[in-house]
Amino acid sequence: MTDPNHTVSAFSASCPALDGLDQCISPTSATDELSPGSGLPRPHRSRSRVSRRAEPFIIGVAGGTASGKTTVCDLIMQNLHDQCVVMLSQDSFYCGLTPEQSANAGDHDFDHPTAFDEPAIVECLRDLKAMKVVDVPEYDFTRHRRTETPRRVPPADVIIIEGILVLHMEGVRGLLNMKIFVDTDDDVRLARRIQRDISCRGRDVAGVLHQYTRFVKPAFQQFVAPSRKHADIIVPWTGFGPAALALRRVGACFLAAGAAAAASGEGQDRNRAPSTLCRAMPASSIPIACRPVRREGNSVAIHLITEHIRTKLQQHDLRRVYTNLELIPSTYQIRGMHTIIRDRETSTADFAFYSDRLLRLVVEAGLGHLPFAE
Repeated sequence: MTDPNHTVSAFSASCPALDGLDQCISPTSATDELSPGSGLPRPHRSRSRVSRRAEPFIIGVAGGTASGKTTVCDLIMQNLHDQCVVMLSQDSFYCGLTPEQSANAGDHDFDHPTAFDEPAIVECLRDLKAMKVVDVPEYDFTRHRRTETPRRVPPADVIIIEGILVLHMEGVRGLLNMKIFVDTDDDVRLARRIQRDISCRGRDVAGVLHQYTRFVKPAFQQFVAPSRKHADIIVPWTGFGPAALALRRVGACFLAAGAAAAASGEGQDRNRAPSTLCRAMPASSIPIACRPVRREGNSVAIHLITEHIRTKLQQHDLRRVYTNLELIPSTYQIRGMHTIIRDRETSTADFAFYSDRLLRLVVEAGLGHLPFAE
Protein backbone atom coordinates (compact mmCIF):
# COMPACT_ATOMS: atom_id res chain seq x y z
CA MET A 1 0.00 0.00 0.00
CA THR A 2 1.28 3.43 -0.90
CA ASP A 3 2.29 5.71 1.94
CA PRO A 4 -0.22 8.61 1.91
CA ASN A 5 2.63 11.02 2.63
CA HIS A 6 4.39 10.13 -0.60
CA THR A 7 3.71 12.06 -3.77
CA VAL A 8 2.23 10.09 -6.63
CA SER A 9 2.88 11.27 -10.17
CA ALA A 10 0.56 10.68 -13.08
CA PHE A 11 -0.28 12.20 -16.42
CA SER A 12 -2.86 14.95 -16.88
CA ALA A 13 -6.48 13.91 -17.21
CA SER A 14 -6.45 15.10 -20.80
CA CYS A 15 -4.29 12.12 -21.68
CA PRO A 16 -6.12 9.16 -23.25
CA ALA A 17 -4.62 6.89 -20.59
CA LEU A 18 -6.99 8.39 -18.01
CA ASP A 19 -10.17 7.86 -20.02
CA GLY A 20 -13.04 7.03 -17.73
CA LEU A 21 -11.73 9.17 -14.86
CA ASP A 22 -12.87 12.47 -16.25
CA GLN A 23 -16.53 11.79 -17.13
CA CYS A 24 -16.55 14.75 -19.48
CA ILE A 25 -19.60 15.89 -21.40
CA SER A 26 -18.91 16.46 -25.05
CA PRO A 27 -19.27 20.12 -26.07
CA THR A 28 -22.27 21.17 -28.11
CA SER A 29 -23.31 24.29 -29.88
CA ALA A 30 -25.44 26.92 -28.19
CA THR A 31 -28.52 25.81 -30.12
CA ASP A 32 -28.04 22.16 -29.22
CA GLU A 33 -27.30 22.98 -25.61
CA LEU A 34 -30.30 25.20 -24.89
CA SER A 35 -33.00 25.14 -27.51
CA PRO A 36 -35.53 27.98 -27.52
CA GLY A 37 -38.37 25.66 -26.53
CA SER A 38 -36.55 23.86 -23.76
CA GLY A 39 -37.19 26.52 -21.14
CA LEU A 40 -33.62 26.36 -19.89
CA PRO A 41 -31.99 29.68 -19.01
CA ARG A 42 -28.54 30.43 -20.30
CA PRO A 43 -26.01 30.49 -17.46
CA HIS A 44 -23.44 33.28 -17.52
CA ARG A 45 -20.63 32.31 -19.89
CA SER A 46 -18.84 33.59 -22.93
CA ARG A 47 -18.34 30.27 -24.69
CA SER A 48 -21.25 28.18 -25.92
CA ARG A 49 -20.63 24.95 -24.10
CA VAL A 50 -21.87 22.84 -21.22
CA SER A 51 -20.04 21.79 -18.11
CA ARG A 52 -17.05 19.53 -18.74
CA ARG A 53 -16.46 18.64 -15.09
CA ALA A 54 -17.54 15.55 -13.22
CA GLU A 55 -18.56 17.75 -10.29
CA PRO A 56 -19.16 21.52 -10.04
CA PHE A 57 -17.33 23.93 -7.76
CA ILE A 58 -19.92 25.31 -5.32
CA ILE A 59 -19.47 28.73 -3.71
CA GLY A 60 -21.55 30.15 -0.86
CA VAL A 61 -21.74 33.93 -0.38
CA ALA A 62 -23.28 35.15 2.88
CA GLY A 63 -23.59 38.47 4.68
CA GLY A 64 -26.12 40.81 6.18
CA THR A 65 -29.10 42.15 4.29
CA ALA A 66 -28.09 44.51 1.45
CA SER A 67 -24.40 43.95 2.20
CA GLY A 68 -23.46 43.59 -1.47
CA LYS A 69 -23.65 39.80 -1.83
CA THR A 70 -25.23 39.95 -5.28
CA THR A 71 -22.65 42.49 -6.44
CA VAL A 72 -19.82 40.23 -5.30
CA CYS A 73 -21.44 37.29 -7.09
CA ASP A 74 -21.83 39.31 -10.29
CA LEU A 75 -18.17 40.35 -10.21
CA ILE A 76 -17.08 36.75 -9.68
CA MET A 77 -19.23 35.66 -12.62
CA GLN A 78 -17.78 38.40 -14.82
CA ASN A 79 -14.25 37.32 -13.96
CA LEU A 80 -15.12 33.69 -14.69
CA HIS A 81 -16.33 34.58 -18.16
CA ASP A 82 -14.72 31.49 -19.68
CA GLN A 83 -16.57 29.10 -17.35
CA CYS A 84 -20.16 27.89 -17.20
CA VAL A 85 -21.57 29.62 -14.10
CA VAL A 86 -25.07 29.75 -12.57
CA MET A 87 -26.18 31.72 -9.52
CA LEU A 88 -28.88 30.80 -7.02
CA SER A 89 -30.48 32.98 -4.36
CA GLN A 90 -31.49 31.72 -0.96
CA ASP A 91 -34.47 34.06 -1.19
CA SER A 92 -35.96 31.77 -3.86
CA PHE A 93 -36.45 29.13 -1.17
CA TYR A 94 -38.65 31.12 1.20
CA CYS A 95 -41.53 29.09 2.57
CA GLY A 96 -44.82 30.40 1.23
CA LEU A 97 -47.13 32.11 3.71
CA THR A 98 -50.67 31.01 4.46
CA PRO A 99 -53.51 33.46 3.75
CA GLU A 100 -53.62 34.27 7.47
CA GLN A 101 -49.89 34.93 7.58
CA SER A 102 -50.02 37.00 4.38
CA ALA A 103 -52.66 39.24 5.95
CA ASN A 104 -50.17 40.01 8.73
CA ALA A 105 -46.94 39.79 6.71
CA GLY A 106 -45.46 42.65 8.70
CA ASP A 107 -45.42 40.42 11.78
CA HIS A 108 -43.65 37.54 10.01
CA ASP A 109 -39.91 37.08 10.58
CA PHE A 110 -38.39 36.56 7.12
CA ASP A 111 -34.84 36.56 8.54
CA HIS A 112 -35.20 33.54 10.83
CA PRO A 113 -33.80 30.20 9.61
CA THR A 114 -37.27 28.63 9.81
CA ALA A 115 -38.48 31.05 7.11
CA PHE A 116 -36.42 29.14 4.52
CA ASP A 117 -36.96 25.66 3.09
CA GLU A 118 -33.52 24.30 3.99
CA PRO A 119 -34.20 20.69 2.81
CA ALA A 120 -35.13 22.05 -0.63
CA ILE A 121 -31.90 24.07 -0.80
CA VAL A 122 -29.82 21.02 0.14
CA GLU A 123 -31.63 18.82 -2.38
CA CYS A 124 -31.17 21.40 -5.14
CA LEU A 125 -27.42 21.71 -4.47
CA ARG A 126 -26.97 17.93 -4.30
CA ASP A 127 -28.74 17.49 -7.65
CA LEU A 128 -26.58 20.20 -9.24
CA LYS A 129 -23.52 18.55 -7.72
CA ALA A 130 -24.62 15.32 -9.42
CA MET A 131 -24.80 17.29 -12.72
CA LYS A 132 -28.60 17.11 -12.93
CA VAL A 133 -31.02 19.70 -14.27
CA VAL A 134 -33.05 21.19 -11.41
CA ASP A 135 -36.16 23.33 -11.06
CA VAL A 136 -35.50 26.26 -8.73
CA PRO A 137 -38.57 27.94 -7.21
CA GLU A 138 -39.25 31.64 -7.75
CA TYR A 139 -40.59 33.65 -4.79
CA ASP A 140 -43.01 36.54 -5.25
CA PHE A 141 -42.28 39.10 -2.53
CA THR A 142 -45.51 41.02 -3.15
CA ARG A 143 -47.79 37.98 -2.69
CA HIS A 144 -45.42 36.22 -0.25
CA ARG A 145 -45.61 32.88 -2.01
CA ARG A 146 -43.82 30.96 -4.74
CA THR A 147 -44.78 31.48 -8.34
CA GLU A 148 -46.38 28.70 -10.36
CA THR A 149 -43.48 28.50 -12.84
CA PRO A 150 -40.07 27.48 -11.44
CA ARG A 151 -36.76 28.38 -13.06
CA ARG A 152 -34.98 25.49 -14.74
CA VAL A 153 -31.23 25.45 -14.08
CA PRO A 154 -28.84 23.18 -16.01
CA PRO A 155 -25.52 21.77 -14.70
CA ALA A 156 -22.54 24.12 -14.64
CA ASP A 157 -18.84 24.31 -13.82
CA VAL A 158 -19.44 26.76 -10.96
CA ILE A 159 -22.53 27.10 -8.76
CA ILE A 160 -22.88 30.27 -6.66
CA ILE A 161 -25.54 30.47 -3.96
CA GLU A 162 -26.01 33.71 -2.03
CA GLY A 163 -28.12 34.51 0.99
CA ILE A 164 -28.02 35.84 4.53
CA LEU A 165 -28.03 32.36 6.13
CA VAL A 166 -26.03 30.36 3.61
CA LEU A 167 -23.17 29.86 6.08
CA HIS A 168 -25.50 29.39 9.05
CA MET A 169 -27.25 26.32 7.62
CA GLU A 170 -25.06 23.33 8.35
CA GLY A 171 -26.54 21.16 5.59
CA VAL A 172 -25.84 23.84 2.97
CA ARG A 173 -22.44 24.68 4.42
CA GLY A 174 -21.30 21.07 4.09
CA LEU A 175 -21.81 21.15 0.31
CA LEU A 176 -19.74 24.28 -0.30
CA ASN A 177 -16.22 24.22 -1.73
CA MET A 178 -15.65 27.91 -0.92
CA LYS A 179 -17.36 30.04 1.73
CA ILE A 180 -17.37 33.86 1.41
CA PHE A 181 -18.74 36.41 3.88
CA VAL A 182 -19.39 39.98 2.70
CA ASP A 183 -18.86 42.34 5.64
CA THR A 184 -20.49 45.77 5.30
CA ASP A 185 -21.18 48.60 7.74
CA ASP A 186 -24.63 48.41 9.34
CA ASP A 187 -25.62 51.96 8.35
CA VAL A 188 -24.69 51.34 4.73
CA ARG A 189 -26.72 48.14 4.69
CA LEU A 190 -29.77 49.94 6.09
CA ALA A 191 -29.56 52.65 3.42
CA ARG A 192 -29.35 50.03 0.67
CA ARG A 193 -32.20 48.03 2.23
CA ILE A 194 -34.50 51.06 2.21
CA GLN A 195 -33.75 51.73 -1.45
CA ARG A 196 -34.19 48.10 -2.51
CA ASP A 197 -37.41 47.37 -0.63
CA ILE A 198 -39.05 50.59 -1.80
CA SER A 199 -38.10 50.26 -5.47
CA CYS A 200 -38.26 46.48 -5.92
CA ARG A 201 -40.57 45.03 -3.27
CA GLY A 202 -43.32 47.61 -2.96
CA ARG A 203 -42.63 48.59 0.66
CA ASP A 204 -42.74 52.00 2.34
CA VAL A 205 -40.06 53.57 4.52
CA ALA A 206 -41.98 53.08 7.75
CA GLY A 207 -42.51 49.39 7.03
CA VAL A 208 -38.86 48.87 6.13
CA LEU A 209 -37.62 50.52 9.32
CA HIS A 210 -40.14 48.63 11.47
CA GLN A 211 -39.10 45.30 9.97
CA TYR A 212 -35.41 46.15 10.23
CA THR A 213 -35.48 47.04 13.94
CA ARG A 214 -37.86 44.23 14.91
CA PHE A 215 -36.55 41.31 12.85
CA VAL A 216 -33.60 42.06 10.55
CA LYS A 217 -31.11 43.49 13.04
CA PRO A 218 -31.77 40.90 15.81
CA ALA A 219 -31.50 38.05 13.28
CA PHE A 220 -28.23 39.47 11.99
CA GLN A 221 -26.77 39.54 15.50
CA GLN A 222 -28.07 36.08 16.38
CA PHE A 223 -27.57 34.09 13.17
CA VAL A 224 -25.76 35.97 10.39
CA ALA A 225 -22.84 37.61 12.20
CA PRO A 226 -21.81 34.41 14.07
CA SER A 227 -21.69 32.52 10.74
CA ARG A 228 -18.72 34.71 9.78
CA LYS A 229 -16.48 32.24 11.62
CA HIS A 230 -17.22 29.58 9.00
CA ALA A 231 -16.04 31.74 6.09
CA ASP A 232 -12.89 30.95 4.15
CA ILE A 233 -12.76 34.56 2.89
CA ILE A 234 -14.20 37.75 4.40
CA VAL A 235 -14.66 40.58 1.90
CA PRO A 236 -14.89 44.03 3.56
CA TRP A 237 -17.40 45.72 1.25
CA THR A 238 -17.57 49.16 2.89
CA GLY A 239 -18.41 51.65 0.16
CA PHE A 240 -18.94 54.58 2.53
CA GLY A 241 -19.15 57.22 -0.22
CA PRO A 242 -22.57 57.19 -1.93
CA ALA A 243 -24.15 54.91 0.67
CA ALA A 244 -23.26 57.19 3.59
CA LEU A 245 -24.46 60.17 1.56
CA ALA A 246 -27.74 58.38 0.92
CA LEU A 247 -28.10 57.63 4.63
CA ARG A 248 -27.58 61.31 5.47
CA ARG A 249 -30.20 62.23 2.89
CA VAL A 250 -32.68 59.81 4.46
CA GLY A 251 -32.04 61.38 7.87
CA ALA A 252 -32.48 64.84 6.39
CA CYS A 253 -35.81 63.77 4.90
CA PHE A 254 -36.95 62.51 8.29
CA LEU A 255 -36.14 65.91 9.80
CA ALA A 256 -37.88 67.68 6.94
CA ALA A 257 -40.97 65.55 7.42
CA GLY A 258 -40.95 66.33 11.13
CA ALA A 259 -40.61 70.05 10.46
CA ALA A 260 -43.49 69.93 8.00
CA ALA A 261 -45.65 68.11 10.51
CA ALA A 262 -44.80 70.64 13.21
CA ALA A 263 -45.65 73.53 10.91
CA SER A 264 -49.06 72.00 10.17
CA GLY A 265 -49.81 71.59 13.85
CA GLU A 266 -49.27 67.83 13.86
CA GLY A 267 -45.81 67.93 15.42
CA GLN A 268 -46.73 69.15 18.91
CA ASP A 269 -46.14 65.68 20.34
CA ARG A 270 -42.40 65.45 20.86
CA ASN A 271 -42.66 61.73 21.57
CA ARG A 272 -44.09 60.99 18.16
CA ALA A 273 -42.52 57.88 16.65
CA PRO A 274 -40.11 58.41 13.71
CA SER A 275 -42.08 55.84 11.70
CA THR A 276 -45.13 58.07 11.96
CA LEU A 277 -43.11 60.97 10.58
CA CYS A 278 -42.04 58.79 7.69
CA ARG A 279 -45.63 58.24 6.64
CA ALA A 280 -46.06 61.97 6.17
CA MET A 281 -43.53 61.91 3.34
CA PRO A 282 -44.04 59.97 0.07
CA ALA A 283 -41.40 57.35 -0.57
CA SER A 284 -40.71 58.69 -4.04
CA SER A 285 -39.42 61.95 -2.56
CA ILE A 286 -36.51 60.28 -0.78
CA PRO A 287 -33.41 60.90 -2.95
CA ILE A 288 -31.68 57.61 -2.25
CA ALA A 289 -28.85 56.73 -4.65
CA CYS A 290 -26.82 54.00 -3.05
CA ARG A 291 -24.62 51.93 -5.21
CA PRO A 292 -21.85 49.60 -4.05
CA VAL A 293 -18.47 51.25 -4.39
CA ARG A 294 -15.87 49.14 -6.19
CA ARG A 295 -12.81 50.17 -4.33
CA GLU A 296 -9.38 48.98 -5.31
CA GLY A 297 -9.21 46.62 -2.33
CA ASN A 298 -12.48 45.00 -3.31
CA SER A 299 -11.26 44.47 -6.86
CA VAL A 300 -8.10 42.79 -5.59
CA ALA A 301 -10.16 40.53 -3.34
CA ILE A 302 -12.46 39.50 -6.21
CA HIS A 303 -9.42 38.89 -8.44
CA LEU A 304 -7.78 36.64 -5.83
CA ILE A 305 -11.03 34.74 -5.31
CA THR A 306 -11.51 34.08 -9.03
CA GLU A 307 -7.89 33.06 -9.49
CA HIS A 308 -8.27 30.53 -6.69
CA ILE A 309 -11.44 29.21 -8.34
CA ARG A 310 -9.64 28.90 -11.67
CA THR A 311 -6.88 26.91 -9.99
CA LYS A 312 -9.43 24.54 -8.48
CA LEU A 313 -11.26 24.16 -11.79
CA GLN A 314 -8.03 23.26 -13.56
CA GLN A 315 -7.27 20.69 -10.90
CA HIS A 316 -8.18 17.11 -11.70
CA ASP A 317 -11.07 15.71 -9.68
CA LEU A 318 -8.82 13.01 -8.17
CA ARG A 319 -6.79 15.76 -6.45
CA ARG A 320 -9.75 16.36 -4.15
CA VAL A 321 -9.47 12.77 -2.91
CA TYR A 322 -5.72 12.22 -3.14
CA THR A 323 -4.01 15.44 -2.11
CA ASN A 324 -0.58 13.88 -2.75
CA LEU A 325 -1.39 13.21 -6.42
CA GLU A 326 0.78 15.23 -8.80
CA LEU A 327 -0.37 15.48 -12.42
CA ILE A 328 2.15 15.83 -15.22
CA PRO A 329 0.93 18.49 -17.68
CA SER A 330 -0.15 17.03 -21.00
CA THR A 331 1.78 18.02 -24.13
CA TYR A 332 1.45 17.22 -27.82
CA GLN A 333 4.41 14.86 -27.45
CA ILE A 334 2.81 12.94 -24.57
CA ARG A 335 -0.54 12.71 -26.34
CA GLY A 336 1.22 11.50 -29.48
CA MET A 337 2.98 8.71 -27.58
CA HIS A 338 -0.29 7.72 -25.89
CA THR A 339 -1.92 7.53 -29.31
CA ILE A 340 0.81 5.22 -30.60
CA ILE A 341 0.77 2.75 -27.70
CA ARG A 342 -3.06 2.58 -27.79
CA ASP A 343 -3.14 1.84 -31.50
CA ARG A 344 -3.78 -1.86 -32.17
CA GLU A 345 -1.63 -1.64 -35.29
CA THR A 346 1.47 -0.56 -33.32
CA SER A 347 4.33 -3.06 -33.46
CA THR A 348 5.72 -4.65 -30.31
CA ALA A 349 9.02 -2.80 -30.66
CA ASP A 350 7.31 0.60 -30.99
CA PHE A 351 5.00 -0.19 -28.08
CA ALA A 352 7.95 -1.03 -25.82
CA PHE A 353 9.93 2.02 -27.00
CA TYR A 354 7.19 4.62 -26.40
CA SER A 355 5.99 2.97 -23.19
CA ASP A 356 9.55 3.17 -21.87
CA ARG A 357 9.68 6.89 -22.71
CA LEU A 358 6.40 7.56 -20.90
CA LEU A 359 7.51 5.62 -17.84
CA ARG A 360 10.79 7.55 -17.84
CA LEU A 361 8.84 10.84 -17.69
CA VAL A 362 6.84 9.58 -14.70
CA VAL A 363 9.96 8.42 -12.86
CA GLU A 364 11.79 11.71 -13.53
CA ALA A 365 8.81 13.73 -12.30
CA GLY A 366 8.56 11.59 -9.17
CA LEU A 367 12.29 11.96 -8.42
CA GLY A 368 11.85 15.73 -8.59
CA HIS A 369 9.63 15.59 -5.49
CA LEU A 370 12.14 13.67 -3.33
CA PRO A 371 13.87 15.67 -0.57
CA PHE A 372 17.52 16.48 -1.25
CA ALA A 373 20.40 18.45 0.22
CA GLU A 374 22.97 20.57 -1.58
